[in-house]
Amino acid sequence: MNRAKLIVSILCIAGSAGLGLSAFQKSLTPYVSFREAKAAGTSVQVSGEVLLAQVAYDPRSGTLRFPLKDHSGEVMNVVYEGGKPNNFEQAEQVVAIGRCENGTFRAESLLTKCPSKYEAEPGKEGPANKAGKPGASGDGTEALLKGAFNDSPGYGSPSGGR
Repeated sequence: MNRAKLIVSILCIAGSAGLGLSAFQKSLTPYVSFREAKAAGTSVQVSGEVLLAQVAYDPRSGTLRFPLKDHSGEVMNVVYEGGKPNNFEQAEQVVAIGRCENGTFRAESLLTKCPSKYEAEPGKEGPANKAGKPGASGDGTEALLKGAFNDSPGYGSPSGGR
Protein backbone atom coordinates (compact mmCIF):
# COMPACT_ATOMS: atom_id res chain seq x y z
CA MET A 1 0.00 0.00 0.00
CA ASN A 2 2.87 2.41 0.76
CA ARG A 3 4.37 1.64 -2.62
CA ALA A 4 1.12 2.60 -4.38
CA LYS A 5 1.03 5.94 -2.51
CA LEU A 6 4.63 6.59 -3.51
CA ILE A 7 3.90 5.93 -7.19
CA VAL A 8 0.80 8.14 -7.14
CA SER A 9 2.77 10.92 -5.41
CA ILE A 10 5.58 10.74 -7.97
CA LEU A 11 3.08 10.86 -10.85
CA CYS A 12 1.34 13.89 -9.32
CA ILE A 13 4.64 15.72 -8.86
CA ALA A 14 5.76 14.88 -12.41
CA GLY A 15 2.39 16.00 -13.83
CA SER A 16 2.51 19.28 -11.91
CA ALA A 17 6.06 19.93 -13.07
CA GLY A 18 5.06 19.24 -16.67
CA LEU A 19 2.09 21.60 -16.47
CA GLY A 20 4.25 24.30 -14.88
CA LEU A 21 6.92 23.98 -17.56
CA SER A 22 4.29 24.11 -20.30
CA ALA A 23 2.73 27.27 -18.84
CA PHE A 24 6.17 28.87 -18.49
CA GLN A 25 7.05 28.16 -22.13
CA LYS A 26 3.75 29.68 -23.28
CA SER A 27 4.46 32.86 -21.31
CA LEU A 28 7.78 33.49 -23.05
CA THR A 29 7.62 36.07 -25.84
CA PRO A 30 10.74 36.02 -28.01
CA TYR A 31 12.37 39.06 -29.65
CA VAL A 32 11.95 38.84 -33.41
CA SER A 33 12.56 40.97 -36.48
CA PHE A 34 9.68 42.85 -38.08
CA ARG A 35 9.61 40.30 -40.89
CA GLU A 36 9.33 37.44 -38.40
CA ALA A 37 6.64 39.32 -36.45
CA LYS A 38 4.52 39.60 -39.60
CA ALA A 39 4.80 35.84 -40.17
CA ALA A 40 4.29 34.78 -36.54
CA GLY A 41 0.80 33.99 -35.34
CA THR A 42 1.68 34.34 -31.67
CA SER A 43 2.67 37.11 -29.30
CA VAL A 44 6.22 38.37 -29.89
CA GLN A 45 8.48 41.28 -28.93
CA VAL A 46 9.85 43.78 -31.43
CA SER A 47 12.11 46.71 -30.66
CA GLY A 48 13.27 49.80 -32.43
CA GLU A 49 13.46 53.56 -32.55
CA VAL A 50 10.24 55.60 -32.51
CA LEU A 51 9.92 58.09 -35.37
CA LEU A 52 8.65 60.87 -33.08
CA ALA A 53 7.60 63.22 -35.89
CA GLN A 54 4.92 60.71 -36.92
CA VAL A 55 3.46 59.83 -33.50
CA ALA A 56 -0.32 60.21 -33.19
CA TYR A 57 -2.06 60.00 -29.81
CA ASP A 58 -5.79 60.16 -29.13
CA PRO A 59 -6.24 60.97 -25.42
CA ARG A 60 -9.98 60.18 -25.52
CA SER A 61 -9.53 56.57 -26.60
CA GLY A 62 -5.98 56.18 -25.22
CA THR A 63 -4.80 55.00 -28.64
CA LEU A 64 -1.16 55.60 -29.49
CA ARG A 65 -0.01 55.11 -33.11
CA PHE A 66 3.62 55.36 -34.15
CA PRO A 67 6.12 53.99 -36.65
CA LEU A 68 8.94 51.90 -35.20
CA LYS A 69 12.25 51.55 -37.09
CA ASP A 70 14.37 48.48 -36.36
CA HIS A 71 18.16 48.13 -36.52
CA SER A 72 18.03 47.16 -40.22
CA GLY A 73 16.05 50.28 -41.14
CA GLU A 74 12.71 48.52 -41.71
CA VAL A 75 9.68 50.46 -40.43
CA MET A 76 6.47 49.00 -39.04
CA ASN A 77 3.40 50.82 -37.73
CA VAL A 78 2.47 50.09 -34.11
CA VAL A 79 -0.91 50.62 -32.43
CA TYR A 80 -1.16 50.59 -28.64
CA GLU A 81 -4.47 51.14 -26.87
CA GLY A 82 -3.22 51.49 -23.31
CA GLY A 83 -2.44 55.20 -23.19
CA LYS A 84 0.87 56.91 -23.75
CA PRO A 85 3.73 56.11 -21.33
CA ASN A 86 4.91 59.19 -19.43
CA ASN A 87 8.46 58.99 -20.76
CA PHE A 88 7.53 58.07 -24.34
CA GLU A 89 9.00 61.24 -25.94
CA GLN A 90 12.36 60.71 -24.19
CA ALA A 91 12.66 57.04 -25.13
CA GLU A 92 15.73 56.02 -27.07
CA GLN A 93 14.13 52.69 -27.89
CA VAL A 94 10.76 51.04 -27.45
CA VAL A 95 9.97 47.36 -27.04
CA ALA A 96 6.45 46.46 -28.17
CA ILE A 97 4.93 43.16 -27.07
CA GLY A 98 1.99 41.88 -29.09
CA ARG A 99 1.18 40.48 -32.51
CA CYS A 100 1.07 41.64 -36.10
CA GLU A 101 -2.36 41.90 -37.76
CA ASN A 102 -2.72 42.95 -41.41
CA GLY A 103 0.75 44.55 -41.47
CA THR A 104 0.21 46.59 -38.29
CA PHE A 105 1.72 45.56 -34.97
CA ARG A 106 -0.96 45.55 -32.24
CA ALA A 107 0.95 46.06 -28.99
CA GLU A 108 -0.46 44.68 -25.74
CA SER A 109 2.27 46.43 -23.76
CA LEU A 110 5.14 48.87 -24.32
CA LEU A 111 8.50 49.12 -22.61
CA THR A 112 10.54 52.29 -23.05
CA LYS A 113 14.30 52.60 -22.77
CA CYS A 114 15.22 56.13 -21.80
CA PRO A 115 18.66 57.72 -21.57
CA SER A 116 20.28 57.19 -18.21
CA LYS A 117 20.51 60.22 -15.97
CA TYR A 118 23.73 58.74 -14.59
CA GLU A 119 25.65 58.82 -17.86
CA ALA A 120 27.68 61.88 -18.82
CA GLU A 121 26.35 63.91 -21.73
CA PRO A 122 28.29 63.45 -25.00
CA GLY A 123 31.33 65.74 -25.04
CA LYS A 124 31.24 66.30 -21.26
CA GLU A 125 33.21 64.39 -18.70
CA GLY A 126 31.80 63.48 -15.34
CA PRO A 127 33.88 62.53 -12.30
CA ALA A 128 34.00 58.88 -13.36
CA ASN A 129 35.21 59.72 -16.88
CA LYS A 130 38.22 61.96 -16.18
CA ALA A 131 40.64 59.25 -15.16
CA GLY A 132 38.54 56.26 -16.05
CA LYS A 133 37.55 55.42 -12.49
CA PRO A 134 35.19 56.78 -9.86
CA GLY A 135 36.63 59.27 -7.40
CA ALA A 136 39.60 60.25 -9.59
CA SER A 137 38.26 63.76 -10.14
CA GLY A 138 40.16 65.38 -7.29
CA ASP A 139 36.92 66.25 -5.52
CA GLY A 140 37.74 64.31 -2.36
CA THR A 141 35.57 61.32 -3.26
CA GLU A 142 38.57 59.01 -3.57
CA ALA A 143 39.79 59.84 -0.05
CA LEU A 144 36.29 59.53 1.34
CA LEU A 145 35.84 56.10 -0.24
CA LYS A 146 39.27 54.96 0.90
CA GLY A 147 38.54 55.94 4.48
CA ALA A 148 35.06 54.49 4.44
CA PHE A 149 36.14 51.05 3.33
CA ASN A 150 39.80 50.42 4.07
CA ASP A 151 39.86 51.79 7.63
CA SER A 152 36.66 50.16 8.82
CA PRO A 153 36.87 47.11 11.07
CA GLY A 154 36.33 43.85 9.27
CA TYR A 155 37.26 45.12 5.80
CA GLY A 156 40.84 44.46 4.85
CA SER A 157 42.02 44.18 8.44
CA PRO A 158 44.12 41.15 9.36
CA SER A 159 41.69 40.10 12.05
CA GLY A 160 38.76 40.24 9.65
CA GLY A 161 36.75 42.19 12.24
CA ARG A 162 36.28 39.10 14.33
